[in-house]
Amino acid sequence: MLHPAKKRLHRIFSVILSTVIMALFIACPNEPDDKPINRSALESAIQEAGDLLDSLPISADGTELNPGDEYVIQADHDTLSGKIDEAQIVLDDSDASQVQIDQAAADLNAAKTVFEGLVKYSEGVNFSGLETSVQTAAALLDSVKTLLDSSVTVGAKWVIQTDYTAFGGEIETAKIVLANKDLQNPGVTQPEINAAKTALDDKKTAFEALIKTVQAAPAPGSLVMFNASAAVYNGTGTVNFGANGERRLVYPEKVDIRNDVISIQAKITVTSTSGHNGTGFISVTGSTRKGYMMLTAQNVKNDGTGASGQGMEPAVSWAAGDEYIFKSEINKGIINHYVYSTAGVLVSQRVNQPIGTYTDGQGNPASFGHLETDTVYASIGGTAVQNMTWSDILVYRNGNLYTINSLQAQSVLPSLSVSASTARITTSTPGSVTYTATATGGGTAEITAVSADPATVRVDSFAGGTIHFSGLKAGTAEITVTNTADTAQTVKIAVTVTQFLTSDSYGALTAVYPAAGETSAYTDGEFMITFDTVPRLETGGAIYLYDKASGNVVDSILFADEKQPTLGSVTTVNVGPQLARVDGNSVYFTLHFNKLEYGKEYYIGIPTGAITATLNNRPFEGLSDVKTVASWSFITRAAPILNESVPISVAAAHNAAPDFRTVFGALKAIPAGSGSWTINVAPGVYTELVHYANSANVTVTINGTGSAPYGQDVVIQYTNCEDMNGGTHGRPSFYFSGANLVLKNLTLKNTTVRGQRYITNVTPTTNTQAEAIFFANGTNRTLAAFNCSFLSHQDTIQTTGKNWFYKCYIEGDTDYIWGTADVCLLEDCELVCVNDPKKTNSKDTILLVARTGSTAAATTTVPKGYVLFKSNVKVETGMTAYFSRNPGAGAYYDQTAVIDTDFYLEGVIAPTIWNASPPYTFLEDAWEHVGWKLYNVTAGGSPHDISGMRENAGEITEEVYNLEYNGRGTILNRVYRKAGGYQAAANVWNISALESAFGASPDASASNSY
Repeated sequence: MLHPAKKRLHRIFSVILSTVIMALFIACPNEPDDKPINRSALESAIQEAGDLLDSLPISADGTELNPGDEYVIQADHDTLSGKIDEAQIVLDDSDASQVQIDQAAADLNAAKTVFEGLVKYSEGVNFSGLETSVQTAAALLDSVKTLLDSSVTVGAKWVIQTDYTAFGGEIETAKIVLANKDLQNPGVTQPEINAAKTALDDKKTAFEALIKTVQAAPAPGSLVMFNASAAVYNGTGTVNFGANGERRLVYPEKVDIRNDVISIQAKITVTSTSGHNGTGFISVTGSTRKGYMMLTAQNVKNDGTGASGQGMEPAVSWAAGDEYIFKSEINKGIINHYVYSTAGVLVSQRVNQPIGTYTDGQGNPASFGHLETDTVYASIGGTAVQNMTWSDILVYRNGNLYTINSLQAQSVLPSLSVSASTARITTSTPGSVTYTATATGGGTAEITAVSADPATVRVDSFAGGTIHFSGLKAGTAEITVTNTADTAQTVKIAVTVTQFLTSDSYGALTAVYPAAGETSAYTDGEFMITFDTVPRLETGGAIYLYDKASGNVVDSILFADEKQPTLGSVTTVNVGPQLARVDGNSVYFTLHFNKLEYGKEYYIGIPTGAITATLNNRPFEGLSDVKTVASWSFITRAAPILNESVPISVAAAHNAAPDFRTVFGALKAIPAGSGSWTINVAPGVYTELVHYANSANVTVTINGTGSAPYGQDVVIQYTNCEDMNGGTHGRPSFYFSGANLVLKNLTLKNTTVRGQRYITNVTPTTNTQAEAIFFANGTNRTLAAFNCSFLSHQDTIQTTGKNWFYKCYIEGDTDYIWGTADVCLLEDCELVCVNDPKKTNSKDTILLVARTGSTAAATTTVPKGYVLFKSNVKVETGMTAYFSRNPGAGAYYDQTAVIDTDFYLEGVIAPTIWNASPPYTFLEDAWEHVGWKLYNVTAGGSPHDISGMRENAGEITEEVYNLEYNGRGTILNRVYRKAGGYQAAANVWNISALESAFGASPDASASNSY
């Protein structure tokens, strides 16, 4: 091969020749140009390209070089060398123009760039440096512990889990580069290898700075008995408990759940397989478990307020005599649980649960872990705690190791609580919040209360259980309350101060409802004020109602995060921003229920800055709270006189004169006692929460007086859902309990939208269990609906008792007709399985979910459950429909039937027809009577293929259909005997009057002979 030096001699000769020519040119100069030629850029390009060429040996394959050395092949070397020669010729040309010189420099630089990309490395890229760095980093990682490690001891090196995990990830990243070593043609270059080594070495240096040493902590090295007077410490490291009940031992240092790394660990010996015992963290107020690991008769699970226990993975098998090490940890806002063998081998875990939330495996969030305001302690214990022996108890806290070697005979820990974490006051009306502060060992502790902004909120006093404060100007400020017995015990009160005009100067208010000066205002319904322009409700705004006689505040309506009192087992419902809304140029607002009395004078005050708009051609700055100048005052009417024989009238229109403005107002007015009441509702949209409960034997008929199909011109709607109000009794938009109910010619709509945030600082709604109606009466109560619409997405209709939906329209997408009804007959109805574009987790739709009857041996009969009969179902494009699924929990039967029903398919019916999720509860050898069943199901009028239907579900026989499922009478009023055969229900529902009122066709089963 040619040596690069030969090329170098040629370039030297060219440079000498160029110098001689230049000297001659100087001796015999031409006429000067206007501008001298600049050759420096081309000279530099030639020099740099030559240096690069000289720096690289030429080799065919690099085999004669050291591993990892750079080289080029002869052809590539010659190409760049030729480009250098061409550039040199231009440089030597005395007649070359500046343009030619610049172009030559550019061409040579481009060729140099291409050449750099052709540089190769000799066979066997050098990985040794990276290998050493990876080995050294891995050894360092192995040499430290985390507080999750069950073998951490005093003197051990440790880092917090997040740093440990991050550095482990960096090592894995370097290993990915190192993995190329075993490839025949490595897919990595030497510079990439070198860069990976440098990066890992730098991160190793940073990681070393994070390493700490576990310290032995002398105190507090004991646990405090909390509701655990039967606990005994035997002096050898073992804690035994005596009687049943909630018995706990807690570590007496408050946990900062956002910033602490703390764990509690203990060895347990099982003495009996009952009770609920574990390790974790409790709030001492009420001994509330949240994020607690409990060993139960089923498994090790997480326990938490507002959520059922969530099993750990894998499951733990245990019996009397078994021993485990339990460890529960809070790691800067994350809860982790671990179960180890006594040899330190991880058996089971549940990790990475954020404080305040958990996920149930289906993407549904719910309250689980502690809130930041909770007073939290590490704890062991539970119920039936005598069934375990605890020993070798250790607590790790921010790198300090506490060995538990004693118990404090103390049952009271320091605590602090306030009656409210938020308060709203005006500049003219001070406020107060009560508090409870407990000292160590019991007794009352003193507190301090400090305002973060004394110019806005002034703390006037804090003693005797009450904090008094005043607002000096509009704004917000936090008051920090501290328990002096334990200064780690702090709570905050967020105080909002509003300010009002001293007088109103807009002239007459002619566009308000009730009218200014009204003497017979309604005590229910929405208020309204109309502006010249579209108004904007400002963040933190509110509207106030005052007693005209005293000038005292009667009610405040916030623009966000509101609650509404209701009737029933759930006494207060979160309604978010719904008490105030904008429609066109008007603001509508609803008072809290029961705030207005009959025959009394009130006025409205609106703080400055609450609403941005113009009113009577002036910028709106609110309405005064001074009773002597208030411009929007009114007197409420006398109570209406109601008569059972005369329908109660409801109309929202301001030009109407009904008995009530709202359906809920009319329901509340129905007196206790027996009887039948009718409420006639005029056409319109009623934006209201209906939450009614009555313990009397009453039948209520709510009748829309419009004429539209399916009651579409009488709409009762509201937003409510599981994420706003957890539990079936709190989340419906229309809740009815304690009476029989008949609905006619109206629409019930839950307006919940997936992904919408309804409550500040709460995750946007993902769990849209949002009933349009929950008929919550139970056995022996009846619900009948005719020509009605029911609209929502998930859980549209939930029922109990006996139900008959006739000629109704129902929309939903998930489990949208469900409940514990003895029987729910949907006859001649139109169902639509809607494709909600915001539903991203599943495009499955399930029509019926039945929790019917009881599998208990003592219950001898099973009613018909949920029956879709002579109806039509549209499955929208993109949706997969299942007829039913299992009830999810409880000793119920999956008692559903789809009969004489036609499906209009834009989407599809699942091949299995019934959702395959186990368990499926049916009556063995009698599934056509108790289980999942169908008869004459068609799609577009043609028989639907049921060959893929899941096992133990199938067709009703012709004989059973003709006797038990061919009409509403037999479906509603006959039950199956578990021993075999049918009989009349214990309580027969006579629907003859309803059939007449609904114009129902004759019942085909009326002539059945048994």
